[in-house]
Amino acid sequence: MIHTFKYCYAEWIESLKKTNLKDVTILRHKQRYEKYIAHSKWIEYELKDISLSIIEEWANSLIKDFPKLTTQEWSNIRSILRGVFHLALVHEYVSENIIDKIKLTSRTLAKKRNNARKKVFLLHEEFIILEECKKDFKDSGSFVPLAIQFNLFMGLRVGELLAIKWSDICDNKIHIQRQYEKSIDAHGNHCYKVVEYTKTARSGQEDSSDRIIPIPEKAQEVLDVIKELSEKSEYIFYQDGKLITTSMLNHRLYKYQKIRGISPLKSSHALRRTYASKLNYYGFNVKTIQSLLGHRNVETTYKYIFDLEEKDSLLSKLNSTF
Repeated sequence: MIHTFKYCYAEWIESLKKTNLKDVTILRHKQRYEKYIAHSKWIEYELKDISLSIIEEWANSLIKDFPKLTTQEWSNIRSILRGVFHLALVHEYVSENIIDKIKLTSRTLAKKRNNARKKVFLLHEEFIILEECKKDFKDSGSFVPLAIQFNLFMGLRVGELLAIKWSDICDNKIHIQRQYEKSIDAHGNHCYKVVEYTKTARSGQEDSSDRIIPIPEKAQEVLDVIKELSEKSEYIFYQDGKLITTSMLNHRLYKYQKIRGISPLKSSHALRRTYASKLNYYGFNVKTIQSLLGHRNVETTYKYIFDLEEKDSLLSKLNSTF
């Protein structure tokens, strides 16, 4: 048996299916492999014959071929390479994993600009979204705008939000312990399912996402409305015989933003960043914000914090300061 990269990649993908890695994550690995790696000549080489120079030459060419390739996307590609070579190392097809030795000599990878307007709802925009949610609920009776309101006050991952059960609530606190995630069914179609773990539970490290957090009064008011009107379901955000989905939240949010002229359009994940940024705005310690968000490290939390004020407002404050 000749252990080529192509052969070991297929073996690696099969090994991932036996882990608790999400089906969607495995699908993304496959998509990136097809886009960036599958057409390379060296995947037909035996792994022990693939040198660091071959991989580095390919990697630098890749950056030239994909000028918008970001640091994050390169990291995702490298994860595939690292995984395949690690499997080969375990099976003694190679004597070392060369992937971490790769050094890029091409131009710097593209970096995404952290523009607050693209990441969070500014203070005046948050007010507009809340207005639209209240109007929408009054007109339609849908729980989707209530879910959006609730998460502006709670800052949960969308998957955590949609998987909350009434039994998770006790003494004005909520236990975040599961998530509603995208998956692939037996026919290869996208679907959603509730799983009894949170995002960081898969890592083998401490599950920082499994947490108990307080429910502020405004969030409790939303729950009270749902409780009064909801069907007999164990789930909170459940209506018309099914759970609310991420796409339903995004559809509503985009609609509100288009109606009120908010640009650029922001997805439901912006609710979580807005929550973190607002806590920071009102002086919460970053370690407290980290705990509420369920981040494993504070560095991740800092990436969720943005300025919530318009430049004109900041200038006015600066002028009054000096």
